Amino acid sequence: MLMKNAHNDIANIKSFVSGLIRPYSSMKQTIILFYSIIALSIFWYWPTPSPFQDSLGNRSIPSGTVVWEKSEEAGNVPDNPLFLEDVFSKKNSSETIVTVSWKKFFWGSQKIVAAFFLMGLFPILIVKFVFREKLSDYGVQWGQRFRTFNNIIIFFPLMILLGILSSRESGFYSVYPYNPYAFASLTFLVTHSILYFFLYYFSWEFMFRGFIQHGLASSMNAMTAVWIQVLLSTMLHYGHPISEVLGCLGGGFLWGFLVYRTNSIFAGWVQHAVLGIALDVSLIWFAFH
Repeated sequence: MLMKNAHNDIANIKSFVSGLIRPYSSMKQTIILFYSIIALSIFWYWPTPSPFQDSLGNRSIPSGTVVWEKSEEAGNVPDNPLFLEDVFSKKNSSETIVTVSWKKFFWGSQKIVAAFFLMGLFPILIVKFVFREKLSDYGVQWGQRFRTFNNIIIFFPLMILLGILSSRESGFYSVYPYNPYAFASLTFLVTHSILYFFLYYFSWEFMFRGFIQHGLASSMNAMTAVWIQVLLSTMLHYGHPISEVLGCLGGGFLWGFLVYRTNSIFAGWVQHAVLGIALDVSLIWFAFH
């Protein structure tokens, strides 16, 4: 039965792709797929600052920061103790205090901002002004509230645990945090987490589970639409640790299923964001302990 369903899904995808080149193919499907390929390609090649740490787990500081080596003789240590010194420094060892300006911090957030425009704002404008449809039809609503809240609560501790466990794999340091300056102070870390939650993860979930999955499901088999968004989101993780790539496959199906179960992208949005923020915080914490 599983092989038969998989064969049918593959046949549906082939039929969908071939239909795009026909003169009378669905314009909506064409726009969704064409925009998705262009936007995700731009996001993939979008430049990012130097990673917070190298893949071997060795401590490193992003380029462009100002560094003070802490010592009793140091007269140029900042007046305001930074979060790095207060929490992440190692006891009984040399400590490093790093200052990062707000300008440098926001420059480090450029990939998060790029995600907001490419995967959030622009697709929303397409839905509103090109398709002339409601955002609620794409999952931007609470939907079945009980199921939405229930799934958020049930998966919340699991996502935190997965974030903590994933941070023990050194390969994640070559990718995250997307803003390598998030570690410099508690204020920066909180600001990074807020931007990550609202700008990055909402946009990600809207793009894949809303714009692509909901948009394509109206003219094809629902499971085929899920397969397409899972394929695209997984490809965007190329070069990441293999555990994240496999996790992306599972998460793509889970959050795609929750969209149909709750009629909302909100459960997947919160779960995905909690996982990502827990990973970033844990990476920073373990790097300095």
